[in-house]
Amino acid sequence: MIPSAVPQPAPSRDPRQPRLCRFEIHYRNSQGTLMRLLTTVSRRGLDFEQVRAEPLAGGSASGGADLYRLVIALRAHSKHIAQMCRDWRSIVDIVEVRQPVELESETSVSN
Repeated sequence: MIPSAVPQPAPSRDPRQPRLCRFEIHYRNSQGTLMRLLTTVSRRGLDFEQVRAEPLAGGSASGGADLYRLVIALRAHSKHIAQMCRDWRSIVDIVEVRQPVELESETSVSN
């Protein structure tokens, strides 16, 4: 008899521990926008696991400024995540902030 594959419950994560998350932010490449995005993280004393900024396929937004995508991976508590998302959305040239995706392990950051 073949034992049935019973799904194992996910290990409970300690809510007091920071979690590794990845954010994707779309922004207009105007002067200082990228620095404002990065400063939001660094002023909280958080370390970047990954930072990548690249042009978004699809050309220009209204006003002629190019659209870019910023991908940030970092370890943060849920309180910091909420604060950073709120701060990023308040920046004028931010088009979209995608909610964090919690990463399973540190090896998935390098992809």
